[in-house]
Amino acid sequence: MAFSVVTKKTTIPVAGSAALKDIQDWKLEIHLKNIFEVSALRLQAAICSSFMQRACLCCLQQLQDRQAKSDDEEAKAEHLEASVAYVADALYDLRQAGRHRLAPWHFSSKPLTLTPLSPPSLPDVLQLVLCLLAPLLQGLWAAPLPEFSGAYGYLSGDQGFQQFLTSNLEFSLKIKAGAEKLREVFCQDYRLCNEQELSLVRRQLKISQAPLDQCQSTNFNLDSCFTQIRNGLQMYHTDFSVVQQHLPANSVAIGRLVLDISDFASNFQQQMETMGIAVVSYPGLTGQDLSFPTTFHEQAGGYLLLSNLQHFLETVFRALRFLQKQ
Repeated sequence: MAFSVVTKKTTIPVAGSAALKDIQDWKLEIHLKNIFEVSALRLQAAICSSFMQRACLCCLQQLQDRQAKSDDEEAKAEHLEASVAYVADALYDLRQAGRHRLAPWHFSSKPLTLTPLSPPSLPDVLQLVLCLLAPLLQGLWAAPLPEFSGAYGYLSGDQGFQQFLTSNLEFSLKIKAGAEKLREVFCQDYRLCNEQELSLVRRQLKISQAPLDQCQSTNFNLDSCFTQIRNGLQMYHTDFSVVQQHLPANSVAIGRLVLDISDFASNFQQQMETMGIAVVSYPGLTGQDLSFPTTFHEQAGGYLLLSNLQHFLETVFRALRFLQKQ
């Protein structure tokens, strides 16, 4: 006697289809998915670690070939190189074993052979770990934000400047939230929800982002950063004033955004004057030469400008927060 379908008593058979799973079946399926995801993450970590160890091994070999060392230093270098090689080979074997166990139907069916290795001594392993972790920890402790560097601790005692940072951090979040809400309106009313899909329109309308390289480079400069922020806000103020005229249905919301941008720019200009920073306006940053040939271009142009403004304000927020933590 042959069986075509076997079902549990707790399941409900459906004609012409597989039996519905009960709650235990679903729990088992979710548990197995979690196990597979964790195994995949372990395999990914082993692959990345293996590549990193191989790169360290190449660097050590190059340094050993180029530099002249004493006998004692030469022995330590050889021990360190052996330690790196051992870890790299062990991680490679772990990756191969994981691949062989996770998907034996996809990879080669030949038996897996692992090369026996002689483990290094514990001091060598500890020395290797410290050498690899020291630059990373030093970089994490060096500054509160990785994209900024500089020493502006002398401003921490200026109560007026600290008040400026606190109030304008909140103001930047308020304007960013307003721009995000307007983007949601554009998405709902005009079906414009992804700026990546509008890359061709961006090139046609020649819509560019206001520069803020002095606020996010390793050579962070307070004077230049504030100048770029002020000029960028003036540019967006002009651009959204143009968009407001082309989109009467959204005129009220865009008008509120224009007023907030104007106040934000005025705050920076007043602070620059207080600190004695020269207020410089560069040609071409008072506004972009926007021209919308169709209604669709008006809507898409407004959406792209809102996206640019959000990215701009994110950088401004990080710059102000960096200065606040000095």
